[in-house]
Amino acid sequence: MLIGRLNKRIQLQAFVDKKWVTQQTIWAEFKTPTYKTETLAGNVASELTREINIRYNTTVKKGWRVVWENKIFDIKHTFDYQKTATVLVCLEVVL
Repeated sequence: MLIGRLNKRIQLQAFVDKKWVTQQTIWAEFKTPTYKTETLAGNVASELTREINIRYNTTVKKGWRVVWENKIFDIKHTFDYQKTATVLVCLEVVL
């Protein structure tokens, strides 16, 4: 992991006592998003998946979320890369 690529300040939040609570504020790198679009029951549905790299961190859990600027990303999966980085696989939440 190149530390210089960690150029976005994000909040990692967990749902605690019926509200979202910031657990950590850290630096992250956003990878190029992938998306898919399909028609469901006559309506167009799209899904944007984003990988977010952070320094190795074993405390982040599936079900948490990432908040960056005015965007929210649900963490669907996490995996560690050689104890140097943790990758968060997220779906962007459109409000």
